[in-house]
Amino acid sequence: MTASDGVVCCLPIKWWMYIVATLFILSGAGSVSSALAAPSQGVRINNLIYGVAFIVTAIFTIGAASTEKSMLLIPYLIAEVYLLFFYVCRIFRLCVD
Repeated sequence: MTASDGVVCCLPIKWWMYIVATLFILSGAGSVSSALAAPSQGVRINNLIYGVAFIVTAIFTIGAASTEKSMLLIPYLIAEVYLLFFYVCRIFRLCVD
């Protein structure tokens, strides 16, 4: 196996991206469900935006993985890294809202 085979950590990149998309869908569903039970409107809107962003990112990731063009995956991977950074930053209150 070489890097040109599209293999990441012993899995083809297509399956790896589907696993990532599944995690994003689960995280988005959790954010949307927590938005429904949030005590204030600001928290509701914030959680809803993050949840929808996770779900949209997962849909684009599945679309990029299904085309099997590795150059299409680069912008989505960058977007996912930024989204995860801000989500983790929000969880640990490292960023200013």
